[in-house]
Amino acid sequence: MICEVALAAVSRIYLFSTLGLPEPDISIEPDSIVIKSADIDYSYVIYYPKELNDEMNHCFSPCLLSLKREYDLYISSEDMLKPSGERVGEMLRRFKSLERLLHLVLARKCWNGKKTLALHGLQPNQFLSSLRNELEQADINYMILLPLNDELGSGMFKAIEMSDAMTLESNLRSEQPRAVENLLHLEEDYGPHTWVSNNHSWPKKSRKTDNNK
Repeated sequence: MICEVALAAVSRIYLFSTLGLPEPDISIEPDSIVIKSADIDYSYVIYYPKELNDEMNHCFSPCLLSLKREYDLYISSEDMLKPSGERVGEMLRRFKSLERLLHLVLARKCWNGKKTLALHGLQPNQFLSSLRNELEQADINYMILLPLNDELGSGMFKAIEMSDAMTLESNLRSEQPRAVENLLHLEEDYGPHTWVSNNHSWPKKSRKTDNNK
């Protein structure tokens, strides 16, 4: 249970990392974990049975630190191996992280207009048109990358520089092998991709938020 709560916390921390924000503060409350970013005044609460409070106080932090290393979040080391895009994508889908990211950006208007969100595949039972509408409502630059043999893809997403997005688009047009896989650190070979983006609006003027100054 404690490791499950820690993994849920990592899935939320990943969102702040995607937005280029400093690592959020994390506190252990009697029946919950609170993850808060003072930069955008936004928080996540993850509840757990209050009977586990003593164990949480002893075990949660070491477990969280281990998972942050495993997922390469706010910890840098030359000896660390980056997790595969498939492993990250599995976590992101499990905890509905894309949905949470869209809600966060829509609520706080905190997307960096100099970045593009690269998404590999759709969520199960998700329609491309509805996803595009949600991304545009949140005012996010995006590239939705769809393997021709499996539109679900890996579920991985990350914020990339505008120059990387333009290079990726050029590589996709020229059908360069593994262009998507190399960018998103995917281990499998997904073959040819099609893609959908709102590149007509690139580049946007950055918003005047703390993380963009």
